[in-house]
Amino acid sequence: MMENLVDKANELTNRENPLTAHNPKVPNPTLIILDHIITNLLDAKRAALALGCFTARDLDYLLPICKKVNKQIECVDSFEPLQEPIRTNLIKEIEKKYNSPLVEWTWDDGSTSKYLRSADYIYCSLDHRFPMDELMLSADYPCVWAKNNPSWLWPLIGQALYQQKLFTLIWCTNGLTLFTNSRQLKDDFLDTIPTINSKLKKINFYVDNSGFTCKLRSTSKTGDGWQPEKSIWKELNSL
Repeated sequence: MMENLVDKANELTNRENPLTAHNPKVPNPTLIILDHIITNLLDAKRAALALGCFTARDLDYLLPICKKVNKQIECVDSFEPLQEPIRTNLIKEIEKKYNSPLVEWTWDDGSTSKYLRSADYIYCSLDHRFPMDELMLSADYPCVWAKNNPSWLWPLIGQALYQQKLFTLIWCTNGLTLFTNSRQLKDDFLDTIPTINSKLKKINFYVDNSGFTCKLRSTSKTGDGWQPEKSIWKELNSL
């Protein structure tokens, strides 16, 4: 039996979500924001969902966050291209590595997910063949969706954003974008930006609220947006 399939699989692929490359010794601004949203703004009784979880390495950061509020997580992937017994052995390794009463596994197509239409945090790694836009527009409860570099998604949800049926919650670092279907949830997030920024300030980041959306910015990079404690007019007048 071939062993260490999880490590070998991870070595063969780049991490789509850079959060999974997080070094626990280095504070990560996006994780601070995600932690705040999941533990303060979402319903702990609703599950979190990782669609296209691959080797479930997103659990490296998602599971510790969800443990704080006892939030269930479902990981979904079909591994359809894999042949047996590689597929079965890889699945066994993954489940053993991330064994937790909070984690459920669905080794099948994304449409078969148990919590697809009830989870309130959905991280989607699936491609354009999965109808993510339809899922977002059909949700009848407050929900947050996360997608890395969602270039193919923007044209599909552009009208819904314009009509304020959907909202961009925040553009984080490394291409991760969070969306929501709830105006109230977005307002609640905006109200808590001072709290979030008090934590981010310690690592030289802040949430910049431009009105239409928010963006995570660094205070240490020149040209990275408005710095909250500086005024361009004051700077110009001092020249």
